[in-house]
Parts: sequence; structure tokens; C-alpha cells
Amino acid sequence: YNLKKKLGLLNMNYSPIQELSETDFVNHKEKAAEIAQNAITVTSNKDNILSLDKENVKDILLCVVAEGNQSNNFNTLVDEFKKEGFNVEIKDNLPFFSVGYQGLNDVKDRYDRIIFIFNSAPSNPWGSLALSGDEALTMWSANMLPFNKVVSITFGDPYKNIIYMPRTWGRINCYSSDKVTQRVLAHGLVNGTEFNGKLPLKIN
Repeated sequence: YNLKKKLGLLNMNYSPIQELSETDFVNHKEKAAEIAQNAITVTSNKDNILSLDKENVKDILLCVVAEGNQSNNFNTLVDEFKKEGFNVEIKDNLPFFSVGYQGLNDVKDRYDRIIFIFNSAPSNPWGSLALSGDEALTMWSANMLPFNKVVSITFGDPYKNIIYMPRTWGRINCYSSDKVTQRVLAHGLVNGTEFNGKLPLKIN
């Protein structure tokens, strides 16, 4: 009762929806970016592969590893990379039996970075988080591509990087796929901003 009274919840004119001022709006956006910066975790960065050096990296393929068509969830990431001058394409999955060896060779020759994006969470998909179907076959493809071109990023379940991409040179864990996180991620990869997230366990 005392807490409700202190917060004004017992007032007859109390409204749970409060209008934000322009200053509040800016502060909230800055705080959201700060939270994302402190959450994103680099788990592997061999030979500084995560740095998207514009002199050496021109063409990027984003491959969303997820059930169904979820590439539209990452339009913000695509737009941020394009703003920086990269040529970016995005697609859903890269199953080996659909692309074959020749298709993988074409991918290898065409793109300077191939970024695999795992998009999964407890309710996406429903049921087991283990990969199956085209997602599992995409892992065949991913592990056949040159390690010095492949980056793996998880949005949601952080264990995908450990289980499916253990030898990949560049690995990052994000814990949300919201627009703010995507912008902070893109900015960090392009500008070399350090991500401050720490793993709670040691990966051997």
C-alpha cells in the first residue's frame, strides 16, 4: 500500500502512460545503445576478422539461419552496412543440397565476408532450439567455406556459436535482434568500437 501511495498509483487521475519529452526520448535511446554495447560479446576474433576494413571488404553476404523466412528482421543491419558503403545481400539459409559445391565456390569468390546470423529464442521457433532441415544443411555449407571469410553472429540463443561454428574465426553473441542492437553491432564492426560483453563461462 505504501509503495503504491508513494508512486501515486492510488491517485484518481493517475495514468500508467506518461508522455515522453524530447529529452527523455533521446536519453532513452542513448541508454538502449549503452546497454547493447555492454551486452554484445565477442567470443572469437582471429586475425581481427571482425573488423570490416573498407579497403579490403566490399561485398558482404548476410545469411539468416532460421526457420522460415526471417531475413526481413535484419533490414536495419543491412541498411547500416549500406550506409557505410558496403554492397550487401541477405538471404534465408544456405542449404548445401540446394547450392552444391559450385554454388559454394561462387559464394566464396563473390563475397569478402559471409556473415551467418542465427536468429533463435525460446519462442522462435517453438519447441527444440536444435537446427534441422535447411538450417542444419546450412551448417554444412558454412563449415565448407574459408574460415578467413566467415563470421558467425547469434541473436538470442548464444550456444549456437559453440555448437555449430566452433572453428569459425569470428564469432559474436548478441542477445536481442532489436533495431538498436543491430545499429550498435554494425557501428562496432565498421568502426572498431569495442564490445564490452563478457561470457559467464569459459569456452575451451
